Amino acid sequence: MDIFFSSEGINSTDLAEQRAANLAISSAMADAPTTIYPALHSALTKAIDHKEHDAISPTKVKIFFTPAGTKAPTQQDVDAPLFAD
Repeated sequence: MDIFFSSEGINSTDLAEQRAANLAISSAMADAPTTIYPALHSALTKAIDHKEHDAISPTKVKIFFTPAGTKAPTQQDVDAPLFAD
């Protein structure tokens, strides 16, 4: 997986190399998903900056999951569990 995320793959400044890496990952996932997915997931987890995600407040998460056409959540809604068991 290292080559996909190197300066010669996804992180390349050359759009053709980025596209080639994307297509190679796509082909590999199509051909052998159970083999490729764990390595891809691990590589993506390491590559992603989690700071912005982790800074999202419970209120903003509730607002995101509020169905269209309904009012924004109240504090009582925010304090309620996000998903029912």
